Amino acid sequence: MESIGDYLNKLKDRKGETQKVHSAHQQLAIDVAKGFDDMDHIGIYMKICKVFPDYFVRKKVTLVKEMNPRNPGRYFTSIMFKEMAVDK
Repeated sequence: MESIGDYLNKLKDRKGETQKVHSAHQQLAIDVAKGFDDMDHIGIYMKICKVFPDYFVRKKVTLVKEMNPRNPGRYFTSIMFKEMAVDK
């Protein structure tokens, strides 16, 4: 019988495997997360990519990469959540 620690280690090992992508916004979120080297926060990028159109997200990603902030993922997220607040 496996211990809980062994089971959790197996889950961590699976994290690096490729997973099925079911929609365009999921693929875009993966691209954004990989571009910012921030796969830990894929859920936030998924939410953003679900709300905004593809071209708008890509435009903002390019803008953030050109600005070269210290934490690009955080900066991108703050910009996008401000955009969400403006839309309402």
